[in-house]
Amino acid sequence: MLRKGQFFSVDLVIGGALFLFILLSVYTAYNGFSLHVRNQELNNDLFAIGYYVSSSLIETSGEPYDWETKNYDGGQGGEKVKEDIFSLGLSQNRDGWVLDQYKINKFVELNQSYNDVKDVLGVRGPGYELFVNVSSSGNQYVFGIAPKNAENIVNVDRFGLLNGAEAKINVKVWQHG
Repeated sequence: MLRKGQFFSVDLVIGGALFLFILLSVYTAYNGFSLHVRNQELNNDLFAIGYYVSSSLIETSGEPYDWETKNYDGGQGGEKVKEDIFSLGLSQNRDGWVLDQYKINKFVELNQSYNDVKDVLGVRGPGYELFVNVSSSGNQYVFGIAPKNAENIVNVDRFGLLNGAEAKINVKVWQHG
């Protein structure tokens, strides 16, 4: 005979299963939300860096103004990129938007000092890499490492003038996995 207040083991099993289901649901939702927030923060960080790099390259001439006239040889007796360049810019003048062909050529040559240039441009972060492509009148000038097996890639496109023709500057900042 059943009495009031008695406890059945079936009730315990059902209550425990329900509690575990709710706990697992909350844990799964929290992990999904947390992953989404981390990915959004990473994309925001990559975009901010990409926009800063593109602005620096297209809107300024760099500091020092004549950085492209120096001999940067990766520290083999010449100038050192990280010590002698405070900012990189591809503009002919301090007003920006009109790109200097010689500066672009020198920028491409600086691939030998990729990590130093990346630091000068402010690309810092866990596994962050940089790829810059300047294209104008059928010519392409490339700097950096093209994304391969990248988990997150952010593209920033900007436009300027190079030798009187429209130039597109594509900056990719990405994180390898």
